[in-house]
Amino acid sequence: MVIGGAVCEFNPFHNGHAYFLESVRKAGADGIVCVMSGNFVQRGEPAICDKYLRAETAVRNGADLVLELPVPYAVGTAETFAAGSVGLLDKLGCVDSLFFGSENTLEDIMYALNECEKEETKARIKKLLDSGVSYPDAVAGAVKSSVPGGANNVLAMEYIRQLKKLNSGIKPQRIERVGAYHDETNEKDGYLSASAIREKLRNGESCRKFLPQEPDKPDITVPGKLDTAILSKLRTMSAAELSNIADVNEGLEFRIRSAVDTAASVGELLSKIKTKRYTNAKIRRIVLCAYLGITKDMQAEKPNFVQVLASDEKGIDIIRRIKGSSDIAVICRHAEADALSESDRKLYDFCNLCDDLFSLSLPEVRKCGYNQSHKFTVINNK
Repeated sequence: MVIGGAVCEFNPFHNGHAYFLESVRKAGADGIVCVMSGNFVQRGEPAICDKYLRAETAVRNGADLVLELPVPYAVGTAETFAAGSVGLLDKLGCVDSLFFGSENTLEDIMYALNECEKEETKARIKKLLDSGVSYPDAVAGAVKSSVPGGANNVLAMEYIRQLKKLNSGIKPQRIERVGAYHDETNEKDGYLSASAIREKLRNGESCRKFLPQEPDKPDITVPGKLDTAILSKLRTMSAAELSNIADVNEGLEFRIRSAVDTAASVGELLSKIKTKRYTNAKIRRIVLCAYLGITKDMQAEKPNFVQVLASDEKGIDIIRRIKGSSDIAVICRHAEADALSESDRKLYDFCNLCDDLFSLSLPEVRKCGYNQSHKFTVINNK
């Protein structure tokens, strides 16, 4: 069996994702394994709906197995996000190719990546950063290429960088993006961007045209519902504690601490922290990491377990292959976590805690322990 891997968020799973999985299958993958962000995503906010619902929709529409990317990596920078997800795919021991969607060709992406690794390019990037330019713009300016400007291209570069760093046998393969681009608001060729779909869903508009499965209203997270909890947490933190939070550097902890003292909402907090140098997404991630308690050390650890979120029968066969070719622990039931190492169990329990905090963003708050009691679904796709 030729197994293709993919890194995803499916926030939510839409027609463009279905096209991507269909293209992976057409490219020769007999089985498709997805490593997916859980209940918090790289934008620095709760996912539009629960991780199990998104994973099950993916399996009903082309994926065979969906595994969760632990939350410290899911809410990290592009480099951290890629290190966690590609690292897990490599550890599975059975993935042949890593598929990703991008705005530019694989050749263009490889060129930009090679340029970024040159010392003279690194020096240009640093000079641009020192002038107050954001990192994505600094890279684009230093490389003199449009490649780093595409959101998916940035991730593609990091995926390939991680494969090279791991000396992995997994082959990178690019799938051309179709339809609306990242954060585009208009429909294009029957596709709509995930951000536009999220806005419509939260406004109560039907998105059935763009989604294989539309989430019910009670499943859709409410923007701003976590604001009081976030402000409560950050108001108790000192600058020293903030300095240990993931991605906080260059004295940013003092700017955050000052903003926390005067902000009456998370929106106001973000606007007070933001500068030309730091993008909105970066600041959102930092604030979310502070709320959840994600530190730099947590992102540096490399977990040796994966949790299954959804599977079909072929996915069950892939799980058997993973267990036969790797020492990574595959968690299908909560009780299996008892066999984890001390460090892995600590991370597993932390992810469960984050799921309990995620539930506070739902229209109806769940009691704690949802993840421990929820059984992943085996979808019958025959």
